[in-house]
Amino acid sequence: MTRAFHILAAAAALLLIAGQALAIDRIGVRVTNGEGEFYNTVTGETFRPRGANYVDFQPTGAGFSQDRALATDVFNPGRISDAFELMKSYGYDTVRLFFDLCNEGSQCITSASRQGLNPEYMDNMAQFTRIAASHGIYVLFTSNDIPDHGGYGALANRDAGPRVEGYRNAHYMTAGGIEAFELYWTDLMAALSARDTAWEAVLGWSLVNEQWIFKNDPPWSLNSGTFTNGTGQTYDLSDPAQKRAALSDNLIEIIARTSAVIKAADPEALVTMGFFAPQHPNETFIGGNWFVDTEPLLAGSVLDFYDFHAYTDTDLTVQQQAENFGMPQHRDKAVIMGEVGASPAFLPGVSNALRAEQQWMAESCDEGFDGWLHWGWYPFPPGVDEHPPYTMLSHERIFLVGLSPRERPDPCFKGGYEPHSNLALEATVRASRYLPGHPPENAIDGRDSTWESGTDAPGWVEITLPEPGRMDQVTVWLAQYPAGETRTLVTAKTAGGQTVLVADHTAETRESDKLVFPLPGGLDGVASVRVEVVNSPSWISFYDIELRRSSAEGASCLLTARSAVNLRGDTSTEEPPVGGLGGGQSMLGVERVAVPESPDWFRTHSGSYVRSDVITVSEACAELIAR
Repeated sequence: MTRAFHILAAAAALLLIAGQALAIDRIGVRVTNGEGEFYNTVTGETFRPRGANYVDFQPTGAGFSQDRALATDVFNPGRISDAFELMKSYGYDTVRLFFDLCNEGSQCITSASRQGLNPEYMDNMAQFTRIAASHGIYVLFTSNDIPDHGGYGALANRDAGPRVEGYRNAHYMTAGGIEAFELYWTDLMAALSARDTAWEAVLGWSLVNEQWIFKNDPPWSLNSGTFTNGTGQTYDLSDPAQKRAALSDNLIEIIARTSAVIKAADPEALVTMGFFAPQHPNETFIGGNWFVDTEPLLAGSVLDFYDFHAYTDTDLTVQQQAENFGMPQHRDKAVIMGEVGASPAFLPGVSNALRAEQQWMAESCDEGFDGWLHWGWYPFPPGVDEHPPYTMLSHERIFLVGLSPRERPDPCFKGGYEPHSNLALEATVRASRYLPGHPPENAIDGRDSTWESGTDAPGWVEITLPEPGRMDQVTVWLAQYPAGETRTLVTAKTAGGQTVLVADHTAETRESDKLVFPLPGGLDGVASVRVEVVNSPSWISFYDIELRRSSAEGASCLLTARSAVNLRGDTSTEEPPVGGLGGGQSMLGVERVAVPESPDWFRTHSGSYVRSDVITVSEACAELIAR
């Protein structure tokens, strides 16, 4: 960072200490031409929240990590400020923060030894708003749950019994649940009102991250008798419509009372609630055994906007998820996609995943989504998630750049997606053979579907590009069982008819292994690529093949064998061979090496060496300086 930046940062810090956050305009919601939207209440301009979930896992001392951005033992204003500075430099404007995931312990928002809220924790929460305001970043504060301690959890579970399960079902369907929400948020708003909170930097308050109940527990599991919810009204559980109303009516009451508490502290506040997609009318695995129902809330609650979570690696399209949320019937509502993203386990290939999310965002504009917050910000530390997601700062920050307003000013633009595109996505493909339902197209679609040969090795997939392109990496995701030694041969054919050996790779491999074969500097004029498994203990099957487009320019240095030649581990014929080239076969040359009393040698893109007097070289090889 420059000296000038440090001076500005110091000045901003002084303003924060003095309790004077820099000016930031308030965001509101309105309906324009029948469509709900966010807008800047000062300029009147439409506002599209774009940013990330500020998830920052830290060790707890109990052998696991937890999202603890506000915890009193790790709260780091400098780290937060640096993150916001980076966000702003790419044009992002919003973060979503879970303010009570750290909900149990002396460093957290509540603890078993204290009634109410931790004052030091609330100091940090107020300071977070001031840091955000100083950088022009808006915060969507999200409660993960009613905390177990502080007196709130006991109240939320007070009315649990044979007719209503405790956690979650009692929280959202009983009078105790209503009162717990009201008490928790009353204490929260009172604590923030007593501090120098930058209310104007708060985009909204989410009453819960994702609202749902256990559908296999009472009262939802009951299909007879009656149930009286927290509003005092009694419902016939044998009538699906009344059972549905028993939940939605209680949620509408929770929302009304809690919204009144928040707006008493801050009349301009926006209130929302988070949800994943319901399982109707389009059937889906989303939610599993959890039940959620959003359309009645769109129709009857006083929420200012809605926070619907829609990941790209699910079994529904964005249009189907919008239908399940009930959005087509309520286009007058402002909606943010508060969580969007993917895991490499389900959407392999960072370029594929980025392109999918860019396209997803563009398509979601048609469905009424007004903003997007990627999941998440920092890379996930080991052990937090079996399949860590693509975050803004992981995978060489490709998502930070590729989703940014700086690079994509119009998130609704359909086309020109990723800066590091996958050449295979627009290609055609054929294979040695395939099983019904597992065609070779599955190997280049950027998703977790599989091409399956249905037979033992050898087996191959050949990808033909619509026009020659420059490629700098081939990545192959194996679908392999059982594990064992596998030989994978990757070759490319150029528009000029040359066959280039990209990789001849033998290793112990297993299910979901990723094989990465780089081509430093890029191979120009690639017309097709063939990936062949020569030996394997498994039937031949791939999840995906990515051909990464190179941004480099200029002709490639090609080393072509005059006849069959050996590739060596160093610049000596005394070194044992580490591979070979067939006559007429080529590799990329990346370095020329002068050897005393010997012809020059060339280092290939795979790190092996070949002597210059057994090959022919392309004109571009003359640019390689001998060392």
